[in-house]
Amino acid sequence: MIRVVLLSVATLVASIHQVAAGSCRADIDKLQARVNAQLDATASGGQFGAESVEAKLHHQPTPGSIAGAEERLGEGMDVRKALASLRYARDLDQAGQEAGCHNALFAAKRVLGP
Repeated sequence: MIRVVLLSVATLVASIHQVAAGSCRADIDKLQARVNAQLDATASGGQFGAESVEAKLHHQPTPGSIAGAEERLGEGMDVRKALASLRYARDLDQAGQEAGCHNALFAAKRVLGP
């Protein structure tokens, strides 16, 4: 009986934590998809740059590394700022600061434009 109660309490605590920590999560995910699409569009239509050491080691690019490469070519600076705002929004979401998270998302959307 004690095991059942402890298991029930643990499940309840875990579900409460997920709800509290994820209140901004769906908006973050939607905006991340938009940023990724913009990165892909810029990368496929822009200039070519020198291949990095990481690429030669068969490391997969991250959104941040793609944005950095585009910035060095004079492209995609807004996307890099949006990625920074998204990282900040994730940190605030995990800290349970919903208003701050939404403000960071608003900043990212403002940088990306319509």
